[in-house]
Amino acid sequence: MKRDIRYLLEAIFPDAQQLRKLGFTQKESRIFFDLIKGSSTYEIARRLDISHTEVRRIKNQRFHLIPTFLNRKLNFFDGLHPAHLNRQLNELSHFLQQLTERTRQISTLEVRSMALSTKTINALVAFNIRDTATLCRYSEEELRQVRHIGDKAILEIKQCLQEMNLSLKT
Repeated sequence: MKRDIRYLLEAIFPDAQQLRKLGFTQKESRIFFDLIKGSSTYEIARRLDISHTEVRRIKNQRFHLIPTFLNRKLNFFDGLHPAHLNRQLNELSHFLQQLTERTRQISTLEVRSMALSTKTINALVAFNIRDTATLCRYSEEELRQVRHIGDKAILEIKQCLQEMNLSLKT
């Protein structure tokens, strides 16, 4: 039984970083990972250059978190019903399709239809920037090189793009 639990823990926590996600400190993660792998508290204390009692104290204080974590994971999977999960996946798929379509529409929006000043629009079109997808490929520095585009126009462009959840190249 003890060996089966050890194999289960090794499968769930293949490295100490998994334990860090549970809220363990780096030292605690190292100690528990070594305990899961079967190291004795004396070996761990010697390897980490800390006292044996410190290792035992950490083990006694924090070891209960591993079964608690495992119970939470198992309860999560027990609570999922295939029909409910399938419905959630369909809703997520539908949402992603709508989001993709909206993103495509925004990225192909013409510069002329953006809420920019006429001077800014004319400067962008003269520089052959005709849609938002092309505009987003430019950085602020590159746009400063465009004739009639200054700080005020760049601020205007950034605000307009931000309203559409877009931005200039960084």
